[in-house]
Amino acid sequence: FNLGIHAFKSCMDNTEQPPTTDRSQKIEQLLDSANSASETVAALHVGFLAFVAYLGVIVWGTSHEDLLRISPVKLPILDVDLPLTAFYNFVPWMLVLLHFNLLMQLELLSCKLWNLDRDLPDNEVGQQIRDRLFIFPFTHLIVGRSRVQLIRWLLSLVVGLTVIALPLFILLAAQIRFLPFHDEAITWSQRLAVWIDAIMLITLWPLIASPQDRAMEWWQHSAYRLLGYWPSSLK
Repeated sequence: FNLGIHAFKSCMDNTEQPPTTDRSQKIEQLLDSANSASETVAALHVGFLAFVAYLGVIVWGTSHEDLLRISPVKLPILDVDLPLTAFYNFVPWMLVLLHFNLLMQLELLSCKLWNLDRDLPDNEVGQQIRDRLFIFPFTHLIVGRSRVQLIRWLLSLVVGLTVIALPLFILLAAQIRFLPFHDEAITWSQRLAVWIDAIMLITLWPLIASPQDRAMEWWQHSAYRLLGYWPSSLK
């Protein structure tokens, strides 16, 4: 009789094992997909920051004499001299375009990360899988679940500054720096670039930061999301 019970339990264990194996395989596939996408977006993020830094150097280095002389600016990579007026008219829109591309890539990446986060168990095994995530602040902000409150806050700060605040700040700085030139058409072009960039952030960031693209739910708690965003609170 005992042997029969033991055989019955073994049979039940064997029938329950495949779903666990299937779930593990699914998590591994989600992890590989998330890491691959994170690596791509991380490289795009670094390139975007390099462009923003270059623009910032030009803006801060522009003097009233440069505006008066309309001194040329050498574009990186292309190695082409661009008149200062053309630079201040064209480059802000290039920044808006690159920022839009980065936000769209983050939205696609966030879908993969939220899917992985939903399937990961809240135990030691799940944490071990989270530790294997690609080292990208945005990725660890959503899935990493660091136990240290300071680390979570710093991740929020890094993502908030580099993705949200810095592009808008540089666009505004470029507009302010160019004001002494008194070119109404270029000034309005710069204003439009700032407004469009702000609209992009208002529209896309809640979708990126919400587990199931629930923008309204994100806006209901926008103050907390902006100052101390932690994805687990969205569930």
